[in-house]
Amino acid sequence: GFTIREESIPEFRRRMNKILSKYPSEIFKPKILIDAELSLKDLNEDLLNIIEILGPYGQNNPEPIFVFRDLNMEHFKLPQSNSDFVKMIVSQDGRKMEVVSFNGFRFEDMKFFKPQLLKIDLVGSIRKRFDHGIPIMNIQMIDMKLKVESPFLNEDGRFVAQILRKEHNVSNSSEIYLDDVRDFMRDNLFKNELMKKLEEPSDVLMLVDPRTKYLILCDEVLRNIESEKRLLILSSTNLELYHVYNTLKRFFGGFMDYRNSMNNGLKKGLNSPVVFSTLPYFSRYSNSFSNFDSLILVEPFYYNYESHFTFERMKEFLEWLEGVFERILFVGSVFTDKRALELERIFDPRYVVKEINRRKEIGLIDLRNTRNKMEYIENLIRENETLVIVVTSPQKTIEIAKKLGKKFPDLFKVGGIVLYNEYLDPSHMKRIENMLKKNRVKVVVMTPNVVNVPLQDSEVNVIYYDAPRFPDELLTPVYAVSSKMVVIHLLFGEDDVGANMELINSLFPDRSRILQVWGMVRNLRQSGEHRGGENEIAEVLFKRGIIYRKSHLKIFMNILKDVGAFEKGYLNGLENSLRYEEGVLERHLVRRFGNLLVESNTKEFFKFISDPSCVTL
Repeated sequence: GFTIREESIPEFRRRMNKILSKYPSEIFKPKILIDAELSLKDLNEDLLNIIEILGPYGQNNPEPIFVFRDLNMEHFKLPQSNSDFVKMIVSQDGRKMEVVSFNGFRFEDMKFFKPQLLKIDLVGSIRKRFDHGIPIMNIQMIDMKLKVESPFLNEDGRFVAQILRKEHNVSNSSEIYLDDVRDFMRDNLFKNELMKKLEEPSDVLMLVDPRTKYLILCDEVLRNIESEKRLLILSSTNLELYHVYNTLKRFFGGFMDYRNSMNNGLKKGLNSPVVFSTLPYFSRYSNSFSNFDSLILVEPFYYNYESHFTFERMKEFLEWLEGVFERILFVGSVFTDKRALELERIFDPRYVVKEINRRKEIGLIDLRNTRNKMEYIENLIRENETLVIVVTSPQKTIEIAKKLGKKFPDLFKVGGIVLYNEYLDPSHMKRIENMLKKNRVKVVVMTPNVVNVPLQDSEVNVIYYDAPRFPDELLTPVYAVSSKMVVIHLLFGEDDVGANMELINSLFPDRSRILQVWGMVRNLRQSGEHRGGENEIAEVLFKRGIIYRKSHLKIFMNILKDVGAFEKGYLNGLENSLRYEEGVLERHLVRRFGNLLVESNTKEFFKFISDPSCVTL
């Protein structure tokens, strides 16, 4: 041992970490020495007698340690309060065995899952206990490795494991799910006459409902990939573009790429068959897209809000596009009849297709500003209702699913509560969809970019837990559900709408906020108290409530570097920043849509959901 002054501990820790960083992390993980690998059928009285003969055990004579692999979990009893003791029953090839553990914290997340779905590799010692004078053999567990055997995951347990480990990033597969795309289109009765219009080589304007919109996009992406052509998908807002990107990722995975102000990637090139881009990014780097064959403009009605895109400039822009791309497709779901006429006049397509399959059986329960959302949802579950709970982030799907799992463990154990978001592997999504078709699921917690929810119940409740940020996040879930009747429950409130606006202001800051951050960054860099490192600056701005998340400092730094603020020593020319240009429409859209969510009465809200062509933003 040694003595050290208290004020020297941070420096001692830094130096030790620096020394230890030279070694691989594996050498610091504790190792358990295994004497032998056994199966449950190897456990008998003769083996136990041999182990007892080798005793007594102590520091100089440790008891034998064995590993058991691929044990089925039959039953487990979670620890009581103030206790770490766990007792479970495992089986293998018809043989059952009692296992005890004094590490109860390791089992906390297992309460969410049906024991029969779990498998474990187990390390422990063999013991004997007496129950009413009868000797009983058991295993005292030292460590374990948990695995999942689920009817909807089979050999791959990553889906459930992401809840167990709270991991949100599931690697994308580069495989293209052609059969899934075709199944999706066939199941949704993709009409032959609509297909014929899509086969036209000329420009086409498609004014459709949200479900048909994604059928068209799937067909167009598939058509281009199969013919080895390159496709650019363009939107004037990041929100809409990213929504479409995450929806199509379900089918096309690694064949897609995304480009905007924060994800430039021009140095490594635009090599993917399908590239998504914002209008400002495309306008600035248009020469990089000269080798693309086709273009899809998504939700063209939003383009009207690009302040610099006057009618004349839009016509000029489109004429230029027609000289670059063999084919241009305009696809939108949110428009008024007046706006549709404007689109036809501006875009001047060869064909105009209106294919609006409005939901005819729809109900609306307006409970905006509900105080206790979870209590309301729990009551619906107790009434045996089928629910689709819509939240705005994948992380939130995990949070809500875990809360409901704790409240309704039996329903969770049998797979009656599932989460469904864009971070799941496509194969996992496919299996969840199969569960939905078989009516095995009562509660789906999902993000709004899930486009296929094939629930077969005659009536499904779609619950908006969070406030949607733009029209697609409101409309897509309603049209994604396959059931005949949809009852919509609005639980979000003004605080949720305000949180959306605050988030967008951090992601796409306005002039006043950029000036505020610039002043603070400059002062922090110049002060002797702060060295001006980005992590340190982010911590200060986050604590003062100027940025929504620490990671958002990168956005401000991107803007400041884009306009050369650090080189010049002053800030001007914000209109030259690509991120700032993208943010003009983003903030406008979220603010106007937020006002619609807050100010619309129930009748107006119902009309908008049942007929998207009624919205005016």
